[in-house]
Amino acid sequence: MRSTERWIWAATALALLLRLPRVVSRWDEVALAYAAYWEPTARSLRELELADALTGWTGLHPPLYGLFLGALEALLPSPLIFLLSSVFFSTLAVYAVGRLGGALAALVLATSPIQLSYAAEPNN
Repeated sequence: MRSTERWIWAATALALLLRLPRVVSRWDEVALAYAAYWEPTARSLRELELADALTGWTGLHPPLYGLFLGALEALLPSPLIFLLSSVFFSTLAVYAVGRLGGALAALVLATSPIQLSYAAEPNN
């Protein structure tokens, strides 16, 4: 493994360590409210009403956002899954940026205060 790749993995691990505590701080009534927010999509998916699941989303998010979170809700109805998926994708972004921009870019994204504050938001 090259030195640069090791630094990218180190930045990714640091990103995960910094983002996981955000799950605890976001575990509150807001996370539970979001579970109710995409429940109609989850219900449509459970009933195999795919047309309703694709067109019934009324939120301000991109169409696949509701479908993704509705599928998570249908499979495992827990706000913890929503929060952890945000941490996962935020950490994955650090790795992707590192592969494209180098270890320093990954480190900047891993420690960015704005990225850390939104790392476990179910809204993102």
